[in-house]
Amino acid sequence: YDCSRSGNGCELHDLGIGLSLGDGESAWCCSQETMDLGLCSSGMRGKLMLDSDIFSGTYISIYVPRYEIGKPGGSAAIMRTHVSGKQFMFIANCGNTDVSMSGTAAWKSKHGYLPGYLWGELILFAILTILYAVLLAWYWYKMNKFAEHNIDIHKWLVLTILIGALEVFFKAGDFWVWNEDGERFDSITYTGVLLGIMKRAISRGLILMVSLGWGVVRDTLGNKLGKIRLFCVIYIAIAACQDIFYILSMADPALSSLSQEEENTFKNIASIFELFTVLLDVFIYVWIFDALKATIQHLETMAQHEKLKIMVRLRSIIYVSIAFAVLWSLFRFVNYSTTPNILSMDQVWALNGAWEVNYFFLLFCVAILWRPNERSKEFAYAMELPSGGDFDDIEFEHTTDANEMPEDDDLRWGPDNGKHDYDELEGSLDGFAMVKTGLDIDNGEMS
Repeated sequence: YDCSRSGNGCELHDLGIGLSLGDGESAWCCSQETMDLGLCSSGMRGKLMLDSDIFSGTYISIYVPRYEIGKPGGSAAIMRTHVSGKQFMFIANCGNTDVSMSGTAAWKSKHGYLPGYLWGELILFAILTILYAVLLAWYWYKMNKFAEHNIDIHKWLVLTILIGALEVFFKAGDFWVWNEDGERFDSITYTGVLLGIMKRAISRGLILMVSLGWGVVRDTLGNKLGKIRLFCVIYIAIAACQDIFYILSMADPALSSLSQEEENTFKNIASIFELFTVLLDVFIYVWIFDALKATIQHLETMAQHEKLKIMVRLRSIIYVSIAFAVLWSLFRFVNYSTTPNILSMDQVWALNGAWEVNYFFLLFCVAILWRPNERSKEFAYAMELPSGGDFDDIEFEHTTDANEMPEDDDLRWGPDNGKHDYDELEGSLDGFAMVKTGLDIDNGEMS
């Protein structure tokens, strides 16, 4: 089997490189001793011994200057292989003197310098960039078309879509430049990382906002909006520290002056910040489900069937997204625990790419449910009349005097947070019809 997919790695003898002499002894180069043992022929003297029946890689001999410092190999130092998969390079000195080497080794796949296991991820980011651009253009068009009916939740949604689009655009650009030039530009790489952190924070805040019923049962979140903003800032700060220390711990040894002890210290610090990130995730998920449960119960109590449909659909979408995340996490664990791994090297990009697809699915569904339309404001401010009921049977969340304001944490009804009286509200909803209820109100008369 493919030993590169094994958790135990590869034995050189299993790859056809060198010969085992038993008792843990190995022979790598053809010498007078191995010739006397009949392990190689005189024509292979001074060369690496390869088993032609097993070895399937590429082998070249490079001339090394004997008395002076020089550039060995020339154009002959280019190795070409037609076998896809994980590649290993072994350098053997079968001479009688030590050789000092310096320089770099560049690997290039048939598509470019990008490692083959990341090629699928580049394609995914390119596709997601197009999908995000289409979603952003559509949502922006709807906001401009119904500009006078927009509410604040629409602005948060378009901001989240924009950040998600920029993230996948910069990640696709990072991989594309790497593929073309063989090098990565830190400015592009870190911009993509920062946008990804912002996306994770704001998306969590956005799901909480819609779970609280903003745009469905609330025209404002009151002081809760400030708390959500504070959460996003804290999440961005902690997640940024986690990613920065992790990147520092994974720096290229050839380009980094860090010792192994310093790299381990950075990994430990990154793990501490990762723990805080997990705690923040648990906190926000509990808040989301608590808010969603309270909103649905409120709508059921008030018999707001059309608004209830939206919140129930949102709950179903969140459940599907979480179920996928749990199942995919289990699959990742099983994949890395089995020998050989379930996914081959050219498929491992799907392990990370699936999270991006899941996020886009969740954001797309929320954008559809909270899309701008000609009734966006009225839907957030008005209440559905019970079918077959009397106009006097309508119950409002608050009845307040002109100077009395409800608490910020309570559900509010009306664009002025309860400051207006019923006559003003009645005048602002002339001819308003609740969706699919078949109920029209015109000057206080029901038809």
